[in-house]
Amino acid sequence: MGLLSSSTQLVHDSSMDNRTDPQYKLRMPPELRDKLKEAAKENHRTMNAEIIARLEASYGSSSISSDEGARALHEARQRLDALKAALDHALHEYDRIVRERTK
Repeated sequence: MGLLSSSTQLVHDSSMDNRTDPQYKLRMPPELRDKLKEAAKENHRTMNAEIIARLEASYGSSSISSDEGARALHEARQRLDALKAALDHALHEYDRIVRERTK
């Protein structure tokens, strides 16, 4: 695999809530870019968000607290349970309709 190289440029964009964020021009091998692009798609993130998440994970930092993460996980589980119940109900209803039509 080739070497990664980067350069830093400070940019101000008024659409960024009047913040000045560093931007990094990053060169990487095409194979690594493809892997990153696929991971971003699987995680429903932009490639930039995927890079940030992976860097934060590698440094053991997180942009959300453990309480916020636990709360978000709990809410996601509740939504998943509700979706499972709705799907289960729909499948039972479908089975009932099929049985009625085949009588």
